[in-house]
Amino acid sequence: MEQELFTRYLEPVLSSLLDDPAEDAFFRWTATINEECRSANAISISKKRSDSCISYLDECSWEPMQGFGEIKCHGEADNKHAIGKDLLRLGIFAKNAIDTHNLDSILVFQAIRRRIFFYIVTLENAVMYVMFEIGEVEVPARLLGLACYIEQINVLLDMLYIYDQLCHTADNDRSVTLQQ
Repeated sequence: MEQELFTRYLEPVLSSLLDDPAEDAFFRWTATINEECRSANAISISKKRSDSCISYLDECSWEPMQGFGEIKCHGEADNKHAIGKDLLRLGIFAKNAIDTHNLDSILVFQAIRRRIFFYIVTLENAVMYVMFEIGEVEVPARLLGLACYIEQINVLLDMLYIYDQLCHTADNDRSVTLQQ
């Protein structure tokens, strides 16, 4: 059910927003454990991987992740525990990617049914990671809902602007170490 929701409604919208072939950036439905989870310093609450990611293609290998996404279909949409756990996992995926690849920020999203919530996770100082909600959009189920989708264009433009401005390698050479 989750894969059908993703491929029918969410993937066409998200790939059209987040794919940038000119920059070798691609939105992908992934089924592999990402490099950030394999890192020695990575935090993990499970061996599960994100449902989707944004990454760069360098010739024939995928480079650091620039974003992650989790999806909950209709059957799981009222399960607050599962939704909260997915949001926590997104924060951990983002923290691991920021640390592993020296990023300033990373985009994450959570789709619940056809509603997509966009967040930016950023490292505010050496030890504090903050997740900000950028906004949410409802993906239409049919053509009649397209007018409502177009009314949400400002949220999508804000998300793209923030993603373009903040999601890149950090300018300074910082290394994050947390005291136990």
